[in-house]
Amino acid sequence: MSDTVEFNTPDEAVTFVRERRKALHLTRTHLAERAGVSREFVVALERGQTNNEPDQTLQVLTAVGFRIRA
Repeated sequence: MSDTVEFNTPDEAVTFVRERRKALHLTRTHLAERAGVSREFVVALERGQTNNEPDQTLQVLTAVGFRIRA
């Protein structure tokens, strides 16, 4: 993934994860396995209900190709 992605709201990050997961043809279960989180966490993340779990959220974002550059 070479395009620049910017999130201005949590909802934009949620949309990014959902769209990338689908574009990669991953089920929520497969994404969870790839990210090292539970399927329930992926479901909650895609609903915007992560309860402030930044480490797990970053794991999922990384698993769908998001990279952070300073």
